[in-house]
Amino acid sequence: MRKLLLAIFLATILIPKPVSAAEIQLSESFSLEKGTIIMDNLIVSAGKISIAGQINGDLIAAGGEIDIWGEIKGDLIAAGGKVHLHSESTVGKHARLIGGEIISEGKINKDLNGFGGSIKVSGPVDGDIRIEGGKFELNNSVKGSVKADAENTILGGNTHIYGALKAPDQSSVIQHNGAKIDGPRITLDKKHESIYFNTKYWLNLIIQIIAYWLIGLLFIYLFARLVQKNSDYLSQHFWLSLGIGLISIITAMLATIILAVTIIGLPLGLILLTITLMLIYLGQLPIAFYLTQKLLGKRIDEEHNRYLGALYLLISISAISLVGTIPFLGGIVKVLLTFAGIGTVLVQKRTLYQALREKEIV
Repeated sequence: MRKLLLAIFLATILIPKPVSAAEIQLSESFSLEKGTIIMDNLIVSAGKISIAGQINGDLIAAGGEIDIWGEIKGDLIAAGGKVHLHSESTVGKHARLIGGEIISEGKINKDLNGFGGSIKVSGPVDGDIRIEGGKFELNNSVKGSVKADAENTILGGNTHIYGALKAPDQSSVIQHNGAKIDGPRITLDKKHESIYFNTKYWLNLIIQIIAYWLIGLLFIYLFARLVQKNSDYLSQHFWLSLGIGLISIITAMLATIILAVTIIGLPLGLILLTITLMLIYLGQLPIAFYLTQKLLGKRIDEEHNRYLGALYLLISISAISLVGTIPFLGGIVKVLLTFAGIGTVLVQKRTLYQALREKEIV
C-alpha cells in the first residue's frame, strides 16, 4: 500500500496537468519575497525554498527545506526533507506533499494528500485528507473525509471531520475532548505483509543490487573520465542537478503523452518513453559512483585498486538500496537521489557523447 501510494504521489509530480506557461528556477536557494507576484506556474528546485509572495498558477517545489507563507492560487506539489505551510499561507486548490516532516498550518481549499514520516495538520481543509505516514496529527476542520493510513493518529480538540474517518485500527486513534467526527468510522483492510519478513522480497533486492553493480562496473571500465566528471558536478551542484532531473522527466513524460496520441508520433513517443525509463532506472548510479569515490579516497579516473573499487561500488549500491527499504522516508530519499543523478547525467551529456565517440559506439 505504501509503495502504491508513493507511486501515485510521484505520478502527480512527474505528469502534472498541461500548462500554458511556467517559470522555472533552479538554484542552491530560492526566495519569493512578500509582495512579489508570479503570474504563471512556478517550478523550483533548491536546497532551501521560501515562498512569501503570490503565485497565480501552480507551484511545484523540490528541496531540502520548503517554507510557504504566501498565496498559491492553483495546486501545490512539494517534496522535501521538511515542508512547512505557515498559518498565513493559502492553497487555492489541491495540496500534494511529500516529506520527512510535513506541517500544514495554512488553509487548503480542496484536498490534501500527504506522505511522510511526521504529518501535522492544524489548518482548515475544505476537501478530503489522505495520509500515509508514521505519525499523523489533526487539529482543525475537514469538510470532507479523512483517510489516515498511519501508525499513530491523534485528533486534537479543535478537530471537526464532517465526513468519515478511515484508519487501519480505530482503537489506536487518540481522540481528545472536543474532537468531532460526523461520519462513520471505517477500518482500513490491511492485507499486505511486512516486506521485512518476506524472503522473496529480499532475494529480488539482492538480484537487483548485483545487476546494478555489474552495470556500474561496466560504466567505470568504459567511461571512467565521464563517471568522475559526473561525481565532481554532483558534489558541487546537488540541488541544481535534482531540479534539472525533475524538470527533464516532467518534460519527457508530457512529450511522450503528446506524441502518443498521434499515429505519426507514436513510434517517437515509445522511443522517448524507453529512454526516460532507462534514465530513471540508472539515475542512482551517479550517486553510487560519488560514494565509491569517497570510500576510495581518490578519483575514479586515476589509477586505483580495481578490486577495492568494485567492492566499494557494491557497498555504495547496497547502502542506497537499503535506504529505500526504510518506511516512508526511504522511498522519498531514493526518488530525490534518482532525480539528482538524472540531472547530473543530462548536464554532462556532451562528455557522454565524446566518451561514446572515443569508444566508437556512436
